[in-house]
Amino acid sequence: MNVGTADVAPQTRYRRQLRGADFSLEANTESVPRDGHFYLMQGGEIKLRSDSFSEAVDAYNGLCKSYWKEHLQSEAHEERMASAWGLISLDSGHPEAIEVIRNDGTDKDVARLEQLRRKSRFAKRGPAFGRKPKE
Repeated sequence: MNVGTADVAPQTRYRRQLRGADFSLEANTESVPRDGHFYLMQGGEIKLRSDSFSEAVDAYNGLCKSYWKEHLQSEAHEERMASAWGLISLDSGHPEAIEVIRNDGTDKDVARLEQLRRKSRFAKRGPAFGRKPKE
């Protein structure tokens, strides 16, 4: 599952950041030039400048994945669960995230996880699954 792949026009003001993280994805904000490029910022520095929203989101998602993996074993239940759900949003089969949700989540969390995983498996089969071939 890939989150955030819808395109954003280069002239749009855009900012995306995880609470507590030192990185963000921005375009046309006060923190970056208003030149129609997408910027991946980390620690107040430009790490990537791109004309492609998809490329910028992929780089941002890579930082999110690293951040969530680091916080998956947090002592704070809310942070641990948020990290697990973040990882699941990028990879519905992420084994460590699945384990956290199954062990630390509510029955409702586990049901939601299984529903997302079923949807993901079904989507991977493609639209022709279960249909008779055209003759």
